[in-house]
Amino acid sequence: YARSRLARVTALAQARGVPGTDGGLLDEVTGLLNVSNPSNLVGLLDLLEADGLLVRVRDPHDRRRHLVELTAAGRHRLLRAWEAAEAAEDDLFSPLSKAEREQLRGMLERLVGHGCGPGSRC
Repeated sequence: YARSRLARVTALAQARGVPGTDGGLLDEVTGLLNVSNPSNLVGLLDLLEADGLLVRVRDPHDRRRHLVELTAAGRHRLLRAWEAAEAAEDDLFSPLSKAEREQLRGMLERLVGHGCGPGSRC
């Protein structure tokens, strides 16, 4: 259940996060979620659409493609999820000072950059 909720929030975030639109093209959202086959994403989008959190509409410039757009309810749900994530992060890192948090963030960014460099399996 938790994985399903995470997948839904991630899909909402990615649908909202495609630059230049209020939503995104289905194949762009698929790429952002690192899903190899767009049909694997369809079931998740069906659930989000059934919950009234997003809509899929035809791309007016290419009728073969769909745009994914968040509804007002989807934007509200995403905002609540971000607020919950921020609260959990604040709680997790509360024993650290601001300087210690920044130091940890810098070290983690270095690790991610190293692990996701050329030839990696990211």
